[in-house]
Amino acid sequence: MRKVKCFICKKESNNLVAFKTPQNKYCCSEDEYNEHISKLNSWNELYDYIKSEIFEYDKTQNLSHWMIKQLRILNQAYSSDIILETVKQCKTNIKYYLTVKKELDNEYKKINYMLAIIKNKINDIYEDYITLEKRKKIKEPEVNYIDLESSQKVIKTIKDKGILEFIEGEID
Repeated sequence: MRKVKCFICKKESNNLVAFKTPQNKYCCSEDEYNEHISKLNSWNELYDYIKSEIFEYDKTQNLSHWMIKQLRILNQAYSSDIILETVKQCKTNIKYYLTVKKELDNEYKKINYMLAIIKNKINDIYEDYITLEKRKKIKEPEVNYIDLESSQKVIKTIKDKGILEFIEGEID
């Protein structure tokens, strides 16, 4: 048994308790690792979308450090999925203004303008996302259907014959 440190949250543990990743790193649990991989994949999807769809860079070009820094700051408040959805919904506006505005003559100004468009729209997208999640959590009430043919109870009804019942009982 030896001490290991989680590469995600930096907590110390031992190698018998910690989850060992395929990259031979340790983390607290497999769930924590899967969540980390999911966040990393959504970040990569956001990066690739902005790189290829917004700025139309080829495979050899990368986004500037300023752009990455600003996206990371935005990512502290919103998930990469929310940012990506906002960029997708604002794509036409972003591309239009990046090509039409003459004062956007360098990448720094284009990035700032694009981020301003995203920041103005992201709260609406986030609210829509929260509303959709609430709807998913509200389940329809469960309805139990009873198969009448297989579960019918036989109910005998007693017909009141009145005084005849008393009289017939005496005759027998």
